[in-house]
Amino acid sequence: MCRTAKVLVVAPQDRQADLRRALSSLEYDIVATVENVEDAAGITTDAAVLWEPDADAINVLRQRGVKTAAISAAETSADMHLSPGDVKQFKTRIWELFAPG
Repeated sequence: MCRTAKVLVVAPQDRQADLRRALSSLEYDIVATVENVEDAAGITTDAAVLWEPDADAINVLRQRGVKTAAISAAETSADMHLSPGDVKQFKTRIWELFAPG
């Protein structure tokens, strides 16, 4: 039996509802939506989608063993990069985060 991936969304309050709608899928569970990485300290997740993240936020999640996907116009060090206009691609690309390297 396959385990359903858990996804955390980190975004400003004004982006959260739109991102939850755009990212909603039966393929994975969105376990929480928070404004910053500090608010996610006690949340267990496999992957995190971050809106315009800074390097520190990505590093904090990586130290916890969480795969990261950045929604940003600028390149980041995240495991996956999506431009703001391509957010819905995460639904089909999430499994790339867990592919053997």
